[in-house]
Amino acid sequence: MKVKNVLVTGEALFLQRHRFLFEELAQHVQTMGFLEREPAWYEASPIRKGIKAWYGLRLGSLQQAHAAFQKHPAGFRDRSQRLENRIYQLPAIPDLIFHVFATYRPFWYPAEIPYVLFLDFTSALSGHMWQPWAAAISPASRQGWLECEGATYTAAHHIFCTSTVVKQSLIEDYGQPDPKVTVVGAAGNFVNQPYTGEKNFGSQVLLFNGSDFERKGGDIVLAAFEKVRQALPNARLVIIGKKLDIAIDGVENPGSITDADRLISLFLNADLVLAPARCDPFAIFILDAMNYGVPCVIAKNPACGTADFVQDGVNGFVIDQDPLDPDTLARRVIQLLKSPEQLAEVSQAARETMKKTLSWQAIAAQMMQVLAALPEKAEI
Repeated sequence: MKVKNVLVTGEALFLQRHRFLFEELAQHVQTMGFLEREPAWYEASPIRKGIKAWYGLRLGSLQQAHAAFQKHPAGFRDRSQRLENRIYQLPAIPDLIFHVFATYRPFWYPAEIPYVLFLDFTSALSGHMWQPWAAAISPASRQGWLECEGATYTAAHHIFCTSTVVKQSLIEDYGQPDPKVTVVGAAGNFVNQPYTGEKNFGSQVLLFNGSDFERKGGDIVLAAFEKVRQALPNARLVIIGKKLDIAIDGVENPGSITDADRLISLFLNADLVLAPARCDPFAIFILDAMNYGVPCVIAKNPACGTADFVQDGVNGFVIDQDPLDPDTLARRVIQLLKSPEQLAEVSQAARETMKKTLSWQAIAAQMMQVLAALPEKAEI
């Protein structure tokens, strides 16, 4: 298919987060426009809080209430219809819509304008791998959402996804044909240019993204660090992403980091990034770390997409244990902190991976190649 005029749609947060991808895609087309979703009336603060409070009483958890609020089939339909109306009101109709994620779709009713999707997870995977994300106010609501999501995939002209985990879900859980789904990976959201400066080792500083502490394995990291500290008293652990109530010797918790220079400094000062997540669709934080040459330690976990690009002993370290226990993680970290030469070799390979394979430039080129080979109209 010929792609000239593209409209990118999705949540404002996701469009901003993937801005580097769109900058690269824009190099391949004549025009690229953006249509961020407008908030609905029920998302106004007082109404949203009231609904979530009621959901919380029903479900017994604010976290589950948030998931149930976000993934209600009525909301899916409303968001889709609102976007459809806005698209038809545009002065110039695009020849392709690039829609980010599947919390709604560009058209609720069948349309002539084709759309492709970019995904990093599915709701079915939530049910298999991380139940808090699969919470619903009722079984009927959960089923309704899955049906909305499935119809979105079926109507899509093509689906690009970040990992083989997502592709398998699309095939097995939603019945999508293999050729319709292309795994493209992702690149860093923090910077779009490869780091070319120096990266030294020997600080014995460990870095952990604790923005979603339990899901990302924060308890495993803390338990492992106490054992690391016994063997290496100068070791330090820096937990970013969220301010937590932690009082452990050697642990620093600056919270959310929004200053780019400060985050770069943290990467360059760290010997390792620890990422033993229980579930992580596609850990962009790991990609940003690899760009700055920080080797990452992950667990071999089917609920994480990182296994697609982190190769043990090559461009990172993979512990083949699920679930990962703190003792095993601690032993591996101690061994690595005592081997700065090995860290330096893996660091260079990580940087090469980001430069040659996991760059938005390479991903955009792959997407355009796939689109060029597609028929003008999808077979639904």
